[in-house]
Amino acid sequence: MQDEVKRLLDLRERLKKRIEELEGELSMLREAEQAIDSQIKSKSITPANQLQQPQPAQQEKPRQSAAGVDLRSRSGEKIGEVESGEGVITVRPLRPLDPESKPTKFLLRKLEEYKKGDDELIQERKLSEGDAFDYQVEKGGDGYITSITIRNYRTNARRQEVMNIIRWTIERNLERGGD
Repeated sequence: MQDEVKRLLDLRERLKKRIEELEGELSMLREAEQAIDSQIKSKSITPANQLQQPQPAQQEKPRQSAAGVDLRSRSGEKIGEVESGEGVITVRPLRPLDPESKPTKFLLRKLEEYKKGDDELIQERKLSEGDAFDYQVEKGGDGYITSITIRNYRTNARRQEVMNIIRWTIERNLERGGD
């Protein structure tokens, strides 16, 4: 029995040493993990004072024509012309738009939503009438849309959104023959 107690005490002593070794190793591994995390953070998160404006990708500049700037599809094909002035954009598609096509109806619905949104701001006296979004659609003798004029888009983000919708509408009309 004495031998068994001696053996158990010896076993307990070895277990304690091994636990200490493992705890030391675990501590070292945790420190290494923190050092790695610190390096990752310092290399992946750029402090605000080191941020630089991203350089825009080199794009082909729109060609200037007698009537304005070429409107190009995402693939680079000329699909219309754009004239822009102070708060006003006029888009003339190369081919008139069918006002009954689904893409054109979508465009007109979106333009009407912008107009109604600004009309509500006028009612709430948060916007003056002269600053409200407005649009005008010109049609040829056949009833097809020959130009769209946008006034008072107010922000570059809204201008870009409107132009994206117009570009999309013209592309879809060209692809589907207006359907």
